[in-house]
This record gives sequence, C-alpha cells and structure tokens, in this order.
Amino acid sequence: MPPGTEADGSTDVATYLQAMEREGLLSRESGTPARLRAALAVAEKELAAERYTKAAAMLYSLVESPAYTDFSDSEEYQNAEYDLGVALTRNHAYAAAIPIFVRILGRGTEALYFRSAVRRLSDIALETRDEKLVLGHLDKLTGDLPEEVVAERNYLRGRSATDDGDLEAAETVLSQVGKRSRFYAASLYLRGVAQARRGQFKAASKAFCEIVDTPDKNTFTFYVDDRYFKVKDLARLALGRLAHEESRYDDAYYHYFQIPDDSQRLPEALFEAAWSMYARGEDETARDLLDELVKQFPSSPILPDASLLRAHADLRSCAFDDAQKGFDGVVATFEPLRDQADEMLRDPRRARAFLDKVLEREATGEIGFTAKAKGTLEDRLLGFVRIDPRFTRLHEVIRGLTQEVADADRVAAEWQDLSARLGAGRDGVARLKTGEDPTAPARAVMEEAAALEKMASDLKKNIEKASREKGIGAMADLESERVKADEMLARARDLRDGAKLALEAAEKEAETSAAAEGPGLAKLAAIDAERARTAPARARAALEKATVAAARLGMQGIRKLDDDLTRTVELARLGKIDAVIGQKRKLEIEIEDLTAGRFPPEMLGRLYASGAVGDDEIYWPFDGTFWRDEYEGFR
Repeated sequence: MPPGTEADGSTDVATYLQAMEREGLLSRESGTPARLRAALAVAEKELAAERYTKAAAMLYSLVESPAYTDFSDSEEYQNAEYDLGVALTRNHAYAAAIPIFVRILGRGTEALYFRSAVRRLSDIALETRDEKLVLGHLDKLTGDLPEEVVAERNYLRGRSATDDGDLEAAETVLSQVGKRSRFYAASLYLRGVAQARRGQFKAASKAFCEIVDTPDKNTFTFYVDDRYFKVKDLARLALGRLAHEESRYDDAYYHYFQIPDDSQRLPEALFEAAWSMYARGEDETARDLLDELVKQFPSSPILPDASLLRAHADLRSCAFDDAQKGFDGVVATFEPLRDQADEMLRDPRRARAFLDKVLEREATGEIGFTAKAKGTLEDRLLGFVRIDPRFTRLHEVIRGLTQEVADADRVAAEWQDLSARLGAGRDGVARLKTGEDPTAPARAVMEEAAALEKMASDLKKNIEKASREKGIGAMADLESERVKADEMLARARDLRDGAKLALEAAEKEAETSAAAEGPGLAKLAAIDAERARTAPARARAALEKATVAAARLGMQGIRKLDDDLTRTVELARLGKIDAVIGQKRKLEIEIEDLTAGRFPPEMLGRLYASGAVGDDEIYWPFDGTFWRDEYEGFR
C-alpha cells in the first residue's frame, strides 16, 4: 500500500493536512498546548456522548495535524491519540483503529497508553475472531515487555493455535498466561479443552477444577474481567462431561448441579444431568430433571432431545402407556415445526423474514434461554434454531454497508464539488478538468475500444441470427461478413489490451511524479473525488456479496434445524413402535403367568380380599362415619 493511503486506497488524513501546510492553509505556529487541551476536551465530550464518528473526526484533526506534531510527546497529545483509537473501535472501524494503537506501541513500553493499547488490540482480535492479524503486530514487540502484555499475546497465540487444531502448541503457550492476567481463567479453560481433546482427562479435570475452586472473592478474581463467570460455568459443564465420559455418573451429576440458576448454561446442565442419571439407570431422577427443563425453558434448542429422552426413560421403566403418549407428544409438537422449516427452505422470502426475526431476538437476548413458547409456529422455531455467529457479525457489516450505499451518491457529489472548488486555478485539478491528465488519452482509447468490441459482438450476433432465419443457402453469402466481424472484434480487443498497458504505465508515471513533487491539496481531492465517483458501485457490490454470504449462513442454520427436527420426529416414531411392542410383550407375559397360576403383584391384595368372602356372602364396604370419641374409646 503506497504511503499516505488508507486500507481502502483513499488518501489518509495526515497527507491532506501536510498538503494544507505546504499550500499555506495550515501553520505549525497555529498550534499551542492550550489549543490542544481545549480541542481535546471538546472531542472527549463527543466521545462520552457516544457520537463516535464526530469524535473521531475531531481527534484526527489533532493527532494528524502538523500544528500539533511538536507536542507529540505531551500527555494531551497521547491522550488524543488513544481516544482516537477508542472512538474508531467503538464505531467498529477496526481496520482504521489498529494502526492508531500500533503507533502507540511504537512509543515503547514506558509510553502512557502502551498497556492500554495492547488490551484494546486484544479486544479487537477477540471481537473480529482474527487473532492472527493482531498477533502480526504484537509479535513485533521486543525487549523486556510487561508481564501483562506477554500474557495478552500468549493468550491470543493459544486461541489461534486452538483454532488451527495445534493442541499441543496451544497448551504450551496458554500455560504461560499468569494468574494476574485478565485471561487467566479463560486460558485455563482452553488448556483443559486442549487436554480433553487429546484424551488427557486427568490433566483436563485439574485445569477445570482450578477454575471452579477459585472463590469468587479471591484476590485473583479482581484481575478477571466479565468473561470470568461465563468461563466458570463452562468449566463446571466440562467437569460434568469428563465425568460422564468416564462413566462416573454421580460425579457428573454433582458438577452439573453446581451451575447457578441464573446461568445461561442451566438448560444444558439439566439435560446432561438427566442423561447421566439415565445412563446410571436412575430413570425417575432423569424424568424429574427433564420435566424441570421443559417447565423452565420451553423454547430451549435442547428441548427436542430432552423430549425424546423423557419418553425413552418411561419406555425403559416399562411405563409403556406413558412412553406412547410421550412419543406421540414429540411428533405432535415438532412435526409442524419441521414442516415450517421445510416451507422456509422452499420459500426464500419466508426464510429471510424468519432470519430477520432471529436478528431481532438476538439483539434483545431472547433466543433460546429466555424465548417463550408462544406465538406462531415460526415464533416457536426461533427458540430452537442455532445460527452461526458469523451470521450476526455479517449483518453488522451489512448494516454499515447499507448506510454507506445510502450515503455514497451524496458523498461522491460532495467530493466532486470539493474537487471543483479546490481545482479553480490549481495546476493539479486544472489538468484533469481540461483533459491534460496524463492518463486521460489511455482512458479514452479504452472507452473507444470497449465500444468497438461491443459493436463487433452485436454484429456477430446479428449475422448468426440472419443465418438461422434465411437457412443454409444464405450461410455462404454471410460467411465473408462473419470473417469481417471476427477481425473487427480481434482488433478491438488488441486495442483494449494496448490501452490498458498504456494506462498502467501512465498511472505509474503519475504516481512517481506525485511522490517526487509532493501532491497538492487539489490533486489529492481530485484523486479521492474520482475514487468517490466509483464508490457507490463498489459499496453496492460489497453489500450484495455480504448479503449473499449472510443468506447462505442463515439458510445453513434453517437446514440444520430442519434436519434435527426430522431426526427427532423419526426417532419418536421408532420409539412409539418399541413402546407398542413392549406393551404387547407385557400383556403376553401376564397371560402366560395367569395361565400358569402366577398372579402379578398388583392383583394379590384384591385376590386376598375376594378369598376372605364366602360364596354366600357379599362384601359391603363401610360407608358411615367414625366418631372421634368412639374411635379413641375403642383404642
């Protein structure tokens, strides 16, 4: 990327301000510490009011202005520099924020905001899921680094290695994250995950236990951010899963019941505890846990599996009537939902409307954990769908691109107007306006070649059409015209390729010349105005690409939901067959026992009463009233 340009190819703010200084529009002498402090105070008020775009613009005018470069070592300037990175981050302009924080790192470990900049970069990596991009900058830090900075970098390295599947390397680097790091608990959890995946269950349990055994008011808790409690719940779940994997079902039950009632992981804990009890043979306990899950979380994504397990617990307990009702309930509940998912897969419009509701529910935190089992079938589906997190992040991008598309034409017009006003009497823009731009001839030839190529293509199509309409006899007469059209098309393409090479050479020469002279303000504006002219088309293309990618991820979520519900319904129908067969076999056994003179336990009491009554007697149950005094006197 050429110096003086942003990641998107536009001219950066510093280059404009330098050009303004060269042309006498900005003086270094105009900047003073008092003015810097006053302007910083105004910008920080905008930042506190969450007007991040306005704050960033004001802070850019301080950080990049030649008027304040003499004060770059002052506390106010460094404050403005850090605030600019924060404003850009809050505005999700991560590509612009990263260079600002990297510039702060370049000041050295003793800089005022060095450690804060490292934390901000780590947060950007976690937010964007692009650890490698940030590590590319943090890995360049050398020398005696603070313990906190080393821990932040090692945590990002561990996450990256975990994502790459290099579990041994991940475990090694995560073990270097110290207790005073805010990522200590999270690094312990990832170490446990890596060890569990490698089959080292004992070591994994030790890592998870260290997390859950740390008291919430322990000194180290202060150094763990709000991720701590979420990680602690995950560690409890992990311990339960490890115990279940090793058939230690009582231990698994204990760990699952350590999940607090207000945890987002409670539905998983209830289901997995029920599964452990079912595996242990405690069907009654499993049913109680599953009933509690259904009662508290009627729209949890785990509900289909929980409903199936509940019916299977009845089946194994030989409660065949209850099992049949349970399997019938699963089919009655989830088959209509499956049909809705099928219809959405066939109707993209309905699918888009459904995915819009998913985004709305996620924005209010009503997916899965707190969603209610009310409303239409599509509303009920919202609780069961599992959408890729990238879908939500893509829609954040789409919202930004949509705003850019809406503003693109206006911004392009403003740039054109600014370029025209700056170009009056200026050599740089004057050449562009009068056709003296060195790249203009090549551009004109390219346009003419494109027009000629289109003309030749249209001519060929017309010749082919005439040939089909007039039949075989006319083919020979049209052959010469076809040859001429092919020659014209070849010449047009050669002309286009030649013009393209000439344009590249002219642009390179212009860039070299501009670098040697130092571009003027008008020329910079003209370049960005030209780029702004094509911005609407580029923004629409990016928006379309992001929309297609988001739709693909959304449809994958709906398709996964459809597959899961289909499997649930099919398993329920198979389970009902097992329940019917079990009921039939139970009746057969009872008949065999009666035939052999053996009576089931539930008949023994009734048979005893019947045997105590003679053939000439009738059993008449007492239907009077026992008086209290008579009863006591009797005793």
